[in-house]
Amino acid sequence: MKATYIGLCVISALLSVYTLVTKQFELLPIINIIMCVAFLLIAYREYKLKKDKTNVLILVFAAVIIAIFTAIGVFL
Repeated sequence: MKATYIGLCVISALLSVYTLVTKQFELLPIINIIMCVAFLLIAYREYKLKKDKTNVLILVFAAVIIAIFTAIGVFL
């Protein structure tokens, strides 16, 4: 499971850097929201399979942080 988290974070970071380098700023919020949903789906699966609250809280916290910064970026 840890490889999934790391892979998802790396993919999210690479897509975000790509959109910033190519100046396609309109795609950045879409990518961030997709990553939020992916984090929440993985957190739900983790909760159902292992009942491990620590990983679930970390994933939900990461999704909330991404959503907050995306909202700030969209409205600024």
